[in-house]
Amino acid sequence: MRIVKDLQEREWELVITVGTVKRVRSKTGLDIYKIEGGDFIDTIVNDPEKFCDMFWAILEKQAIEKGVSELEFAEGFGGEVIEDLTNAFLEELTDFFHPSKRAPMKAALAKTQKLVEMAGKRVEAEIQGMDLEKEVDTVMEHMKQISKT
Repeated sequence: MRIVKDLQEREWELVITVGTVKRVRSKTGLDIYKIEGGDFIDTIVNDPEKFCDMFWAILEKQAIEKGVSELEFAEGFGGEVIEDLTNAFLEELTDFFHPSKRAPMKAALAKTQKLVEMAGKRVEAEIQGMDLEKEVDTVMEHMKQISKT
């Protein structure tokens, strides 16, 4: 079990069980068992709405007990909270699987997190190294070419 806090400082207990997997699949169409293919991770990382829908399916019982509507729940997740919740989810998911699958999954998740970190640093370095004057000149030249046709 992992405890995460949302933007309103509400605490949520994140636990993944077979029931959780069934609820998520039923309510969102996402299949937590398909984590190894990469599509699942891509969806939860790149689709914040689907991400929130998945967590609503996981945490709905707690939300109802706390008197939190689905929209209020969604308002609680953004920025760093999404990253924290994603990390907690992936750790909890790793613990959910059979012990024989845990070590390879932990290794794969560690590599994935390292890859994301490295990609972010590379993009940041490229942005920092951009020659803005040159970029503006390129855009302006392109606009001139378009206007001539």
